[in-house]
Amino acid sequence: MDVNNGEITYYIPSDEIVNKPGHEYGVELQELYPEEVLDKEQTVSVFNGKAKLQWKADWSMRLLYRNIHFEMHGEDLTDSASVARQIFATLHKPVPLLYKYGLFLDASGKKISKSKGNGFSLDDAKNLLTHEAIQTHLSKDPKKSTKFYIEQTPRLNDQVNISNKNKKRLSFFKISRILQASKPTNISSARKFLDLYQKHGETISENELIISYNYYLKTNKHNNHGLTTTREKDYFSFIAESIKQEETLSKEDIYKLILSSFTKYFPERDSSQIWTLLYRGLFGDICGPRIETWIKINDTKYIIEHFTKPQTLTSENKETHNEIKTTESSMKINKDKGNEIKMTKLLSKIDFNQIKEKCDALSLQLKENRNALIDALSGYQCKIVTEDEIYRSVDILENIDKNKEYFNHHIYGVTSFLPLNQPIYATVCFGFIPSLMAENVCIRPPTAMHLHYKKFENVIDLSKISSSLSISYENKELFLSKRVNVTDAVIFTGTPENAIKVRKHFRKNTLFILNGAGHNPLVISKDADINTAIESAKRVVLYNQGQDCAGPNAILVHNDIYDSFRDNLITRLKDIEDKVGAYSDHNNIVGPNSDIDHCIKIASIFKINRDYCTYGGEINPITGMIKPTIFEKPLSMGGNYKEFFAPVFFLQKYQQDQNLDDYFSNPSYPANAMYISLFGTSNYISNELNKKLHLPESILNNTDLHLEEHGYLPYGGQGPAASCLWYDGNRINGSTLPQRDIYRYLVKPQL
Repeated sequence: MDVNNGEITYYIPSDEIVNKPGHEYGVELQELYPEEVLDKEQTVSVFNGKAKLQWKADWSMRLLYRNIHFEMHGEDLTDSASVARQIFATLHKPVPLLYKYGLFLDASGKKISKSKGNGFSLDDAKNLLTHEAIQTHLSKDPKKSTKFYIEQTPRLNDQVNISNKNKKRLSFFKISRILQASKPTNISSARKFLDLYQKHGETISENELIISYNYYLKTNKHNNHGLTTTREKDYFSFIAESIKQEETLSKEDIYKLILSSFTKYFPERDSSQIWTLLYRGLFGDICGPRIETWIKINDTKYIIEHFTKPQTLTSENKETHNEIKTTESSMKINKDKGNEIKMTKLLSKIDFNQIKEKCDALSLQLKENRNALIDALSGYQCKIVTEDEIYRSVDILENIDKNKEYFNHHIYGVTSFLPLNQPIYATVCFGFIPSLMAENVCIRPPTAMHLHYKKFENVIDLSKISSSLSISYENKELFLSKRVNVTDAVIFTGTPENAIKVRKHFRKNTLFILNGAGHNPLVISKDADINTAIESAKRVVLYNQGQDCAGPNAILVHNDIYDSFRDNLITRLKDIEDKVGAYSDHNNIVGPNSDIDHCIKIASIFKINRDYCTYGGEINPITGMIKPTIFEKPLSMGGNYKEFFAPVFFLQKYQQDQNLDDYFSNPSYPANAMYISLFGTSNYISNELNKKLHLPESILNNTDLHLEEHGYLPYGGQGPAASCLWYDGNRINGSTLPQRDIYRYLVKPQL
């Protein structure tokens, strides 16, 4: 800045990448400023409208320029008002009177804003408040911020009545509660429901009814507890058609039809489960009014409408069934659109003999330093886990020949975000192997792992074997800022939500490889070998105390062998109770959670499922210990799709093979579809399961993912939250293998 001449000299680097709000990917400055001169210094005058001040200073100067002596401003602009006073004082100008007024706030105390969508419209005020309530609420001290949100309206209306000494038993608040519980289909049925609660001499005016019903319509939300299976939808459809065909059916007959049809459609379910099903389908909730009363009060045409168009479970991933794209078709679509892909610059050709030498060198280091590695990570994981990591790492290094075709040319940069578990194996797969095909590879361990990872580094210095590999312990934002301009491919392990946040920093043509979280259920059919199934269940659930994306969210067990499976599982868990404890005891096979704070999250999930806990359930938030736990919840009561990341066996009994559809057709399943371990046989799994969602290689027969996974094989499923790639704006669902994916998308197209 040249203060004397009023000039500013600036420079815009064309290839600098910025994370612009609202953009899905990082954007180069040349895209943001296509009309600007780039990569060259520019000097401009700040006078005559050629420059704009920052907001706070700009507001002040506008007041000065327009000779304004009085200005009102919201409480949120207090700092701007302070800056304005300082500017006026500095310029020796009389300071205008700046009057601060309070804000309208939402339920959480945040400013009401149109852009945030948390506002309270004039129509809302007119439809939900009495005239007296509006006047009373708006006549308060204007300097004081006031909460003003939809859920507040019944009490605001009641406050007026109380102040007028007209307190009523059936207040606006109580009426709103009654309507929320009753689920009326129209204002007429709302009146009938309220009549049931009125005492002799009590009245509810038409205005009170209209306002209360408007409030019910505004706040009655589908709580995402709708129907989940085809059978449930067929049941509702049958009832709707039956009522239509039998026009003379009385309300009593309709009620009997609903009960008898449930037994026909769900013979394996307990009769008491009908109510939850009806609440889910009719109201999208798990509670509601007495169904007999609801049928009696509402008109038949509205009853038919509710059964014809029941509430269904919504999911943003529901389209997964129809949007699974293969790699080839995704790339074909992209080319047909005529979009130009900025290709990665290929560097030197790879000498595979050197690759072999480096892999052999690291393999030897891992085997020779086995005990030192166990000691280095003894504060982070059990001995058995470190031994397994060494075995898996050696396995991929000694079988790198199986991936020879992928090592063709070097690219420049790969950035890798390691998972919270398996530091050695993840480093080999997502750091060391990519460093053999790139000039600049940097991996960042998660913060909770830093202390222990440094101990691992002290045992094996990976950079001495592969000079292109480096480790970063920097703050994530700083790390990202340094990597965006040098990265051709990103390898990210974590939740899809965090992946999206990271992906926004990188260019659209950066290959982004996501390893997320899968459901990986175990299915134990009636002809399964129980001993084999139990050993697999123990292996995948207890490994690394359940901190593994291969862990199953549910273990589906056929009714015929359920009791035997559960009893034997409990017996074997009791046999290893003396092997649950601190990592320092090398005999232990289950230790504390690597992230101690995870215990707090798990405690809330345990609380929700406390009624189903039949073994274990102990959590120590001080040490991070979560002991092996069994929950038993029949599949007919809903499948479990929550990932525990803890040693939890979530057993779900199913009656018949076809009942498995209740689990796999649920909208909560496809987004995380990964592998299925099938013990015994199942016609449903073999012949009726969605073939696009589960390719043949994702069905593991009489074995489990822990035994079948190898670092030289693709890993993952067709669920986009389980694993996928992003490249040039396309999401490609499916398994991932970094060396294959880098070759396929960044190298092969240029050969």
